[in-house]
Amino acid sequence: MQQSPFHVIFSARAGTDAEAMNRAVRDFLSEQVAGHRWITAHHPDTGHVHVHTMISARDDIGKALRLTKPELYAWRERFAAKAREHGIAMVATRRADVAATRPYSQAQAGAYERGRSDPRYLKSAAVNQRVERKWVGVVDRATLSNGNLALAPKWQATAIALKGAGAKHSVIAAADRFAAAATTHAPHAALRASGFVLLRLEVEQAMERETVAVILEGAIGVEAKLISVAGKSVQVLAPTTASVSKIERELAKQGEEFGPGSETRSVARGFQTRLLSHGLRASVVVEAAGSAKHSAPSPWLQKKFDTLTERSAAPPDEPLAEFKALITTIQQQKENAMPLSLKQFDERVSRATKSMDRLEGMVDSSAERQAVEEMRREISALFAEQRRDIEMQQVRSATETNGGGGTSAAARSDDGQAQGRPAPSTVDPAIAAQQQAIATGRASRAAREQAGAAKNAQDEHRQQVLHQAEQDRQRDNGRDGAER
Repeated sequence: MQQSPFHVIFSARAGTDAEAMNRAVRDFLSEQVAGHRWITAHHPDTGHVHVHTMISARDDIGKALRLTKPELYAWRERFAAKAREHGIAMVATRRADVAATRPYSQAQAGAYERGRSDPRYLKSAAVNQRVERKWVGVVDRATLSNGNLALAPKWQATAIALKGAGAKHSVIAAADRFAAAATTHAPHAALRASGFVLLRLEVEQAMERETVAVILEGAIGVEAKLISVAGKSVQVLAPTTASVSKIERELAKQGEEFGPGSETRSVARGFQTRLLSHGLRASVVVEAAGSAKHSAPSPWLQKKFDTLTERSAAPPDEPLAEFKALITTIQQQKENAMPLSLKQFDERVSRATKSMDRLEGMVDSSAERQAVEEMRREISALFAEQRRDIEMQQVRSATETNGGGGTSAAARSDDGQAQGRPAPSTVDPAIAAQQQAIATGRASRAAREQAGAAKNAQDEHRQQVLHQAEQDRQRDNGRDGAER
């Protein structure tokens, strides 16, 4: 099925140079939709300058073009920069930046007009107010508050960046002043909240904590101290106007049989939409909820958040800790090991490599495979170092033998007898470490196989019971038929 092309309109203020606008649009499309077919058209007979573009939905290799809200916002920013390159004074603004009233649809405008001409026509007071406020140009207070909530953390981040760059004191003071003004005019979300929810966000790619904090402060209106970032996982204590008691009941019932309730899903979708509008794509899960105490989370909810923060801040369990301890032991015992010939050493290396191959075949998870690979590299480096030591020792022995003309025959005879005696058998620490790791893997594998066998036995027993019940039912039906 062929997908319809995209129709995108690029507009500018009245009086803008039309030729410069056309050049900016063409250059922008050449960079952003390379490989797609597109065409532009400019209408010079209108009051403001705007260029219509039609862009094919798929490029020359069949890849589809995605235009989501965050991507369109990014397009606005990039096109404004491209327009400035062509001498056009342009900045990317949204309705929130100018506190514009919410727009109305064509159906709402038609309903308003019919209501004015025919009093009998049913109309909504909300629709009338929306259309009239838009016509008059009344400032939308809610939009203005949300815009200030979004601008305040951006100015705060700007002030921090200026301080780090060593800017002039007057410039830093101005940024601080703008941040304070935006924070003052923006009513804090917690003041209107009935409670707080503990959210777990899973972002698509890991970002720095400062970047995530700025986005979350603008999208949700929370302070940085209520945000914890650990890789792609983010914990947030966010204010909410939803029913906290209902969310708590739904979370108590949530389990394998019951998924999230309606109120919980609604809260998660609301936060996800707000994050998406600020360019952050993430999955949102509500983990806990609690009431608000003096515009702050309840003590137990704050404690739960602090516990999760400390757990994420603690250094993770090193999967190679045990292996590194074994390698350290090998390094410490290397000096005490008896000297080997190169042939004996190569045989032991071959056995260790085979053991590593068997161990790698036992592991299942990617973390275990990474640990085995890391251990293989560490032990290979130790083997290479030991081989160099053996070669150097043999070189020194050969040099002493050739240059030691003053050595007595008795001494040489004793040396020959010492060399003829079998060397005491020693166990290579690397081999011991491999054997221990293999034993551990075999035990884990045996436990898994035992659990699987038990499950299979339960399934077979269940099938036998069902089969026996079916046979009894058929036997009873046959007996009833014979009696009739």
